Amino acid sequence: IKSRMQVGQFQSAVTAVKTIVRQEGLVGMFAGYKSFLLRDICFDVVEFVSYEQLREFYLEKKGAGSKLSAIEGSGIGAVAGALTATFTTPLDVIKTRMMLQGKNKVYKGVIDCTTKMIAEEGAGALFKGVGPRVTWISIGGAVFFGALEKAKSVIAAVLDDKEEDD
Repeated sequence: IKSRMQVGQFQSAVTAVKTIVRQEGLVGMFAGYKSFLLRDICFDVVEFVSYEQLREFYLEKKGAGSKLSAIEGSGIGAVAGALTATFTTPLDVIKTRMMLQGKNKVYKGVIDCTTKMIAEEGAGALFKGVGPRVTWISIGGAVFFGALEKAKSVIAAVLDDKEEDD
């Protein structure tokens, strides 16, 4: 619904739901669901693995026993976000196309969508919108991983204080 509203297919969520169900059936509410799962699972794997690998590399260079500050976590998170956005943009483009095709069913599935896009528009079509996506997800990675590192340090400090009290 959100994707269809963003491209102007509908003016309200209520109208979108009614129209989609009437024209496509209940299954229309789940258009692009498989491609959505594919994109999100790959996204999460790439982002967390990238972050952990970059984090370990950074801490190794920083020295034995080093810990990350929230600012350092933010920087590494931004890089992990940029890598993730870049590598998963093709899946995001495919997911969006699958969700927006509506009742006209231009694509039969992820493979069909991918092959048609490449044949008709070239491989570069898979990276449409990569710049804004990298920017947005880098910011998200910086905020998320910076907050994660801060939360870890606060929890560790609380647990250290509790152990001292015992």
